[in-house]
Amino acid sequence: SYSPPFDGALSATRTDTTDSAGRYQFDSLSPGAYNIVAVKNNDKILVNSIVIDSGKKEISDEVLKKTATVLLVTPDSLLDKTGFILAPGTLISKVFDGTSVNVEFDSIPQGTLKKIVFRKTKSDAEIVLFRNVIIDTSDTIMLSPWASWSHSAEITINTAQSGAGVGGNVLNFPVLVRLDSTNFAFRQARRNGEDLRFVKQDNSSLAFEIEYWDSATASASVWVKVDTVYGNNSSQNFRMLWGNSNASSILASKKVFDTAAGFAGVWHLDESGGTTQNDATYNLFSGTPVEMDGACDVTGIIGRAQDFDGSSQCITVLNARNSVLDVQLDSFYTVSVWVYARTINSGLHVILSKGSAQYGFMINKANKWEFYAGLSGYGVDTTTTADASVEKWTLLTGVRNGMKQYLYVNEELSDSTNSARGDIPTVSTHIYDLVIGRQSDDESQWFDGIIDEVRVQNRVQSPDWIKLCYMNQRSDQNMVQVLKKH
Repeated sequence: SYSPPFDGALSATRTDTTDSAGRYQFDSLSPGAYNIVAVKNNDKILVNSIVIDSGKKEISDEVLKKTATVLLVTPDSLLDKTGFILAPGTLISKVFDGTSVNVEFDSIPQGTLKKIVFRKTKSDAEIVLFRNVIIDTSDTIMLSPWASWSHSAEITINTAQSGAGVGGNVLNFPVLVRLDSTNFAFRQARRNGEDLRFVKQDNSSLAFEIEYWDSATASASVWVKVDTVYGNNSSQNFRMLWGNSNASSILASKKVFDTAAGFAGVWHLDESGGTTQNDATYNLFSGTPVEMDGACDVTGIIGRAQDFDGSSQCITVLNARNSVLDVQLDSFYTVSVWVYARTINSGLHVILSKGSAQYGFMINKANKWEFYAGLSGYGVDTTTTADASVEKWTLLTGVRNGMKQYLYVNEELSDSTNSARGDIPTVSTHIYDLVIGRQSDDESQWFDGIIDEVRVQNRVQSPDWIKLCYMNQRSDQNMVQVLKKH
């Protein structure tokens, strides 16, 4: 079939101008099926599938009509793909950049478009997006890829005082959606959630990642990337779709914790104990377990987590040396982790470490939470005032803003520190791996307890961001609700 991006302009034998009676004629056509588009000023008509075999073929009269606008919602199967969206056998075609959520076609003739497809090049196979699209109006027609999904629910985000209590807008935020038997019918979805989708109210796709899914126990944890979470707002919402037995899993989940949004490494720690702990970002900083086994895979604050024995178990990110996980003393970054401590005994227990000359979290000898940032040979800046708690989930967030640093415990700012070494060179030691569960410099200062959701971000996050994380991820959250099941 003719396609403008690949076949060039129509030859002179494929175009004609009518006479005063509206008659037209095409000569020397090879046998086959043809479409005819008639145009006069702003009026058009599309006539499909005219079969030419041999001899003369007469076409019945058609009436030109006002054209339509077609707004096509791109399916998630086109994420990151570049090429063309077109209707074969017509002049309808547009370049697709792999990021647009809606593609608009104007001046579309009334008639039937046999199919609308995506194609990267002439030699690539086409991806059929829609079939038998009937254009019978001069208004705007929206084509949505979600007609095959039989169930939907509304997801609401409440940042007002009755919810998260966050006043400012937060951009590019991974919203945690927890599903269980009270808000989701797992039997209506595919076994591993392959048919789960999230869309805005305009039907455009939202990137998401399924961290944990267990249909047998009716439990799931899903991260959905929302471009703007509005502060002091109780009416923001998006939709969740499921119920399509032919749907495939989404392959673009790493857009949720996107490196372009500042995520350098994210470890959900949800893989089976003793196996590689994957990085949820494009950087792919995999964590290698040391002395860990299946018993270490336990229930976390978000899905599953890893349990450390305090004497020999840790997770090492072996490819973290000389990487984007390294920082300078005057860098700008945010580090966070959910922690459940079992042992507090006036010793050093390191939760996360990039070496004593870089950054980390620990329980110090004063039995307090501590965030440190250091430089080899110049000492360490420590930020600590909050007493560590035993057998209680706590979110620790350390923020380094140039020569000043902050420690947040849950949503509260616990302490801040001005560096006393503002005139030293901005060099640092990059020779150590990132280690979860002990000090990175040597095999010491082991942590006894459970660790979940480790994040390193190469930018300073705001107090609103930090509070939103805590209010969304805490087990008794009321910020996100699943409503209106259909």
